[in-house]
Amino acid sequence: MWLVLCDSTDAPARWAHDGLRRRGLEPIELVTSDDLAHARWDYRVGERGVRVDVSLRDARVLRNTSIRGTLNRLLHPPQGDMLLIQPSDRDYVFQELMAVFMSWLGALPEPILNTPAPECLAGRTRSLAEWFWLAGNAGLPTYRLRVSSREWQAAPSMHVRLPGLRTHITTLFVVGDRVAGAPEAPAAIVEGARRLAALARASLLGLEFTVGCCGEGWKLAGVSGMPDLREGGDALLDALASVMRNG
Repeated sequence: MWLVLCDSTDAPARWAHDGLRRRGLEPIELVTSDDLAHARWDYRVGERGVRVDVSLRDARVLRNTSIRGTLNRLLHPPQGDMLLIQPSDRDYVFQELMAVFMSWLGALPEPILNTPAPECLAGRTRSLAEWFWLAGNAGLPTYRLRVSSREWQAAPSMHVRLPGLRTHITTLFVVGDRVAGAPEAPAAIVEGARRLAALARASLLGLEFTVGCCGEGWKLAGVSGMPDLREGGDALLDALASVMRNG
């Protein structure tokens, strides 16, 4: 069994689920945060490792020992009945739910495309300055970015982009060690994209480049850990299917 985990409103995840199924990943289950909100959990730790059975209301059972690969686009635990909890206790309950979901995702076998982080179930959040620093180490050209305590700076996020751009954006998708989305991309940009994903320890990224702006070549302008997968088309679906099938 393969899994696609997402929010109930995540149209790109549903698109990817349908495309992966057409590519022979069967059975592949689409599981939303609404499905998980009222699930029953059976979590066991023993000498043979961790076993987690998640029983959904529609009678599906997700056994971590039976899962072969996961596309994870969950940002946070389902809100469920959070509004019924005393406001003073909500933060504590939310952190406990984060711990449960991180533990479950950590018990899923590889490959898992987007591994969780303490601040987000789909991975690390970073500022644009941090991404540009990593990109420089990876050999990717970037715009100059001014960081000052006197100016407003965007908070770390799963999707950051240089403000004020009015030019066409080309997106490269990194899936494991594969790069898809722009066959015309120079080899140096493709290799730099791979190195950036490795430095960030990210198994799925959308890298946004401006191309030929002001007479210049490819320049990194934004990064998303939750890209719109539909922009990658069939090439991205092929890469996702290959990584999820073969690890």
